[in-house]
Amino acid sequence: MDLCETLATIGVDIDEALGRFMGNKDLLVMMYKKMPDSINKNKDIIPDIQAGNIDAAIQKAHTLKGNMGNLSIKPMYEAYAKITEQLRAGDTAGATEGVNAIQDYQSKLLEILASA
Repeated sequence: MDLCETLATIGVDIDEALGRFMGNKDLLVMMYKKMPDSINKNKDIIPDIQAGNIDAAIQKAHTLKGNMGNLSIKPMYEAYAKITEQLRAGDTAGATEGVNAIQDYQSKLLEILASA
């Protein structure tokens, strides 16, 4: 099973992503392989919330939402879209819960990408 087939098994919409990348599977795979960097650069949402740095938390959640949306990683896109909305509305408890809830999926995604 190649990377795209494996990602499809966890809810990534490969067909949609390929459409966005004009059918260029090599480019799409290259972008998937860059995803761990984005996740790692933006993973400190909860520490930002705890420190009262809500603007930084919003920026990180919004960045992850955009990256996940561009690559059609729908479970994470939907989670980070909701987290971004919650943070903007001042619902830090809900956002924290959302970040915690997506961690298992995010770990699975990183595991797949690391083995690619």
